[in-house]
Amino acid sequence: MIDLKIKELYPLLKPVVVKISSLNTLTPELSNKIAYELTRDIKLVRDVHENNDIPPFSIKNLSSNSFELHIMIPVSETALYTHAERLNISIDRIEYPIPKIPNVSNIKKINLNFTSYTAFRWENNYVPYFEPFLFWKGCLNLWSRFVNYNIDKEIVNGIIIEIYPVRTEFQIEKVTLSDKIIITAFKGNVELEFPKDISNDSKVLVLTLLEAAKHTGVGVKRAWGMGNIEYSIQ
Repeated sequence: MIDLKIKELYPLLKPVVVKISSLNTLTPELSNKIAYELTRDIKLVRDVHENNDIPPFSIKNLSSNSFELHIMIPVSETALYTHAERLNISIDRIEYPIPKIPNVSNIKKINLNFTSYTAFRWENNYVPYFEPFLFWKGCLNLWSRFVNYNIDKEIVNGIIIEIYPVRTEFQIEKVTLSDKIIITAFKGNVELEFPKDISNDSKVLVLTLLEAAKHTGVGVKRAWGMGNIEYSIQ
């Protein structure tokens, strides 16, 4: 039985999930603008927008008339509803999911499902396939930023060694986000396997990062609906 202290080693991301619908057709570009308008009262969001920094939100499950806005920082519900009325959109509900780390003792595999098109950035290029180093580095950076927890960045090298892909199944296409933004990206599944001698500590860290990634998204243009991910364990 896993020690409860091990499960509490790392802080868990606690996002706000805003479920939005619109009578107008939603595009990645319009949804991104709506997300910024809904959170415009937050100074951090304004600073991020002006400095082209990492936005503290992601767009998930984008369709032609709805999407989920996952916000990684505190936000006023009153402000959200006020801006929604101004923007002529509906907030169907606001949720505060409580993340949980299961007993990791018997976990042997993890299945990653990239449910929207995903790409990573390496220097000035986009990488349109699952690249373990870029994936885990991105997960670690976003989690660390939004839970305000410093961790040795070299830990990502250990994760890559300890958990590795044994099966991948992808489709790669060019994704049009706007008239000026077209990115080659992938969507599909990855099966990851733990070695037999991996520590429970490492497993807990991996699941902590993946729990966060469900909300932060991964890769580029997370605030445009890209990089959605779900995971399951075996």
